[in-house]
Amino acid sequence: MPKSPAELEEAVMLKIAAHLQENWPNAVAHVDYGSGLKMTMRQAKRQKALNPRRGHPDLVIYEVRGSFIGLAVELKRDGVNIYKRDKTTPTTEHIAEQRDYLRLLSARGWYTAFAVGAPDCLQLIDDYLSGKLQPENDQD
Repeated sequence: MPKSPAELEEAVMLKIAAHLQENWPNAVAHVDYGSGLKMTMRQAKRQKALNPRRGHPDLVIYEVRGSFIGLAVELKRDGVNIYKRDKTTPTTEHIAEQRDYLRLLSARGWYTAFAVGAPDCLQLIDDYLSGKLQPENDQD
């Protein structure tokens, strides 16, 4: 039976958590596993009341590197397109919300990005934590 999109994204998150623990054990990081879970109506209302802004990143690394105060990454499973063919319009309203949230963090000194698939995200983590990333005009 094929895996659901949520299961595929969960597999990416598990690989990332294992990579962080193995390669960067002292890095302070948080993987937001709960963001893709199904909730009861009551839980969903409580979640919305506690976190009214949609689009919080799936991965946050609270480590200063260079001029950045941290790394915030929105994870997508392999094969997901972030933008339409024009390369500026998000493919969904939800991705637009995530992009907007990343832009807010970027304006506050965070390095922000979308990562599609585990390899993309692992490279981004390693580049960030090893200090290889430089400020860019548009990180998303």
